[in-house]
Amino acid sequence: MANKYLPAYSAIAYEDIFGGGCQATAHISIAQATEYSNLLVANDFEQIQIAPATFSYKKNISIDSAVTLVLTHQSETLTASLQEEIRTYEWGDLSVVADNFLYDGICADKWLHIDDKTIRCTPNGDLDFIKLNDLGWKNNGNVLGTYQYKDKIYTIVIKVDKYLYLSSDK
Repeated sequence: MANKYLPAYSAIAYEDIFGGGCQATAHISIAQATEYSNLLVANDFEQIQIAPATFSYKKNISIDSAVTLVLTHQSETLTASLQEEIRTYEWGDLSVVADNFLYDGICADKWLHIDDKTIRCTPNGDLDFIKLNDLGWKNNGNVLGTYQYKDKIYTIVIKVDKYLYLSSDK
């Protein structure tokens, strides 16, 4: 599993564990632990500090799953545990579209749930229509873009209140 999802780092050897996932224990310096952390971040892992010497690294690997790596480095010993998990979405398919089919940084804040068909956020400057096009969004007259996911059509629009709205047709 580590070979599939993690960047190679010769000082750490992972072993598969019963029940899924993998783990490792390695004797490495603080400089090596920092180098490995930087390598993970450079490979699109989101880093979150969960304790003074413990960090969590998460990377979405598909619409349905993500991997989480937890690293603890104390007394020149690195302990690592990697698990694959099912991704959950707060607002169903609206969240799937927002998280997977809009570019990172489109919002200056978090999405706010309006109703079962609509979420909104504050746009982060001007929208990048090239990125939206590259992600499959189509310009459609009075809306900024439309996108089909499963059996629904999603639209994005900026209204007079200056918020960016993502809505579904069903």
